[in-house]
Amino acid sequence: MGIRLFPTFLALSLACVPAAASASNPFAYSYGAETEEKGETEATLWVTQRSGKGAGTYRARDLLIEVERGLTDRLQASFYLTFDAHRVGGLEPRFGNSTGALRFNGAKASVAYMLRSPEDGNLGIALYLEPGFSRFSGTSGEPRTALTLESKVMLEQRFTDRLRWVGNLTLEQEFEHEDRVWNKELEAEVSTGLAYRVAGGLHLGGEARIANRFAGFPDTVDRSAWAVFAGPTAHYDGGAWFASMSVQHQLAGGPGASSRNLDEFEKNEARLKLGVEF
Repeated sequence: MGIRLFPTFLALSLACVPAAASASNPFAYSYGAETEEKGETEATLWVTQRSGKGAGTYRARDLLIEVERGLTDRLQASFYLTFDAHRVGGLEPRFGNSTGALRFNGAKASVAYMLRSPEDGNLGIALYLEPGFSRFSGTSGEPRTALTLESKVMLEQRFTDRLRWVGNLTLEQEFEHEDRVWNKELEAEVSTGLAYRVAGGLHLGGEARIANRFAGFPDTVDRSAWAVFAGPTAHYDGGAWFASMSVQHQLAGGPGASSRNLDEFEKNEARLKLGVEF
C-alpha cells in the first residue's frame, strides 16, 4: 500500500528540494541521538511489511502511530498505538488461521534523554526507555498477552553536514503470558546506519542490524535465535514533514551456522515512515 507509493511520492518531493541541510533522523530502523526541542511535537506513521518463512506463505503488516513531544531541549516523551495484520497459509498449526485484517495490538510510551548533542562534531549520546504491552504475537499473529521493557543507547556522529552515522544498542525484556505461565525472553539488537545527503533534504544510505533472542532470560543466558539484516535507506526532509524508507533482507541467521532463520524471523522487511512536525 503506502510502501508501493513511495517512489512516486519521493519523485514529486524532489521537485521542490530545499537548499538547507537536514537535521532530522534519516534512518527507518536506527535512532539518532538528537531529541525534539522544547515545545516541539512530531507525529509519525510507521508501516512495516514483513514476508517470507521457511514454508508456506507469510505476510505481516505492522502499523504504529507515534506522537512525541520535546519536554526540554534534552528530554522528550512519546506515546505509541500499535496495530497489526497477518496473512498466513500452509504453515504449522501454531500459526492458526489468518484473515489479514488489521487489528489493534497494544500501546507503548517512551522517554529519551540526550546526554550530549551531535552538533559541532561531537559524538552524540542519548538514552531511551520504553514500557509497553501487546495482544498478539509478532511472529505468529496468535492472541497472547505480553509486557515489554525496552532500553536503548543511541550514538550519532556527523562527520560533515552531509555524512552521518548512527549506532544503537537495544535490549528488550519480554514477559509473555500463555497457559497461565509467564514466559520470559530477552531480545538484544545492535543496529547501525550510514547516510549521505546528496541534495537538499534527500539522504541515501544503508542500515544493518543483528537481532539476538535469549529464551528464558534472565533464568538462562543461552542464545535461542539470531538473524542479520541489511539494506538500503532513503530519506527526504521537507522541513515540517519527512519520509523515510528502508528495505531489509535477512542475510544470515540460525541458532547455529545455518544460512537463515526463517522460523523466528522473516526473509524480508520494508518500512515506511511518514512524519510531520507542528
